[in-house]
Amino acid sequence: LVWRGCVSIPEKYYINDITVESNGSFFTTHMYPRDISINQLLSAATFKYPTGVVLFWNKFKFEELSFTSSGQPNGIVKKNNILYVAYNLSDEVKAFNLLTQEEIAQFKLNSPDNLILKDDFIWLTSFDHETLDVIATCPGYSLGDGISEEPSVCSLPFKVFKLDVKDLSLVKEFDFKKDAFGFPTVAYPVDEY
Repeated sequence: LVWRGCVSIPEKYYINDITVESNGSFFTTHMYPRDISINQLLSAATFKYPTGVVLFWNKFKFEELSFTSSGQPNGIVKKNNILYVAYNLSDEVKAFNLLTQEEIAQFKLNSPDNLILKDDFIWLTSFDHETLDVIATCPGYSLGDGISEEPSVCSLPFKVFKLDVKDLSLVKEFDFKKDAFGFPTVAYPVDEY
């Protein structure tokens, strides 16, 4: 890797993942406003309303892609003119045609996180539990003030999905119960998987 400099992010954005174009421009996910409260996040998770949007940086400025607005845009990848976005609070992955600015495919799942594009497949993780399960199961976490003590390792169930890039159809699903690991954010295939 060669360091090429940095891009200043306007204070109003809270970005997460990025996919870079060959010319140096990029798409990134703005998850939600920086000053969002825990209650607002819980409300967005419950009622599935938009909190963020995909941004496109063209080497000069950021542009909000309003057609991508949904609940906590998180992971993002691009293949050809198709942009794939995982929406953590809206419980879905969507594919958008960037030329027409239209949604062309969708896959529903619980709390998807980051995306990996390998060959003609998208790999992603999802939490197989609900927000309040974290508080009940994981010592050290609380809603009001964030982390109330040093949290221990917290194992909660999760899944890994392999989706076809053409239509986001399910190719394979891997289930991991709570004794395996907790809070995975990304899955990368190895060997035949």
